[in-house]
Amino acid sequence: MNLSVQTPSRDLTHADLSSHLGPVTSRGAILATFEYVRVAVKSRIPGRRNSLETRLAVRLKPMGERYSEVLEQITEEDAQRLYPQEFSHFKNYQDVPTRGTPLSELPGMSQSMIGLCVINGLRSVEDLAAITDDAAAQCGLDVSSAHRLAVRWVGRRDQNIAVIDDADERARIMEMNRILTDRLTSMEATIRAMEIAATQNRGAVSVPPEYRGEMAGSVPAGDFSDLPDLPVGGGVVDGSGDLGGDPDPLR
Repeated sequence: MNLSVQTPSRDLTHADLSSHLGPVTSRGAILATFEYVRVAVKSRIPGRRNSLETRLAVRLKPMGERYSEVLEQITEEDAQRLYPQEFSHFKNYQDVPTRGTPLSELPGMSQSMIGLCVINGLRSVEDLAAITDDAAAQCGLDVSSAHRLAVRWVGRRDQNIAVIDDADERARIMEMNRILTDRLTSMEATIRAMEIAATQNRGAVSVPPEYRGEMAGSVPAGDFSDLPDLPVGGGVVDGSGDLGGDPDPLR
């Protein structure tokens, strides 16, 4: 027999639950993620009574805290106004944007460690290095080890910031040179193709010099006064008069 008593639910979104959940030890920023939830609608309209609607909700979680979070409904206008970057990334990719260096670029990070960090709201190396040692220890041994790696990695990066900037500038210049070289090669190929097409349209045929003949000179006019006289005279052929001299085959 089920003797459980159902108590009415209360909205504890903005209530102080520190005595039940413990203090929040994270000192990082708030991670805002969006999702769609199915909500039961209570309405006096018969067609909408006890129906389910899909609404937008935002989940707010301090970075480094797995269990300290709040989920509340929000309109798209408020989401665009309060969290413009997160909401725009959610609309385009259905994901949360990563600010800073991705966790995959941290040496020694496995896929399980990356997944555990993402569960705890740590999506970049900078976020992982910003939390306290106690907060990292509460997330687990893997997150604590990754936190120490991130702290050392960020420290070395800050010490060698000039070298890193110089390398980035060189990489940018090399990329620009490669793009310009590709464009120049493409333009040269286009010019050669245009020259070939123009030559074919003119119909010009190049002949080697050894096959070119000399231009014919002028021929002097001869003396045509001693030519024989042409025959003159003769009768005019009219009808069958040219057959008069033939013998009659009937006689």
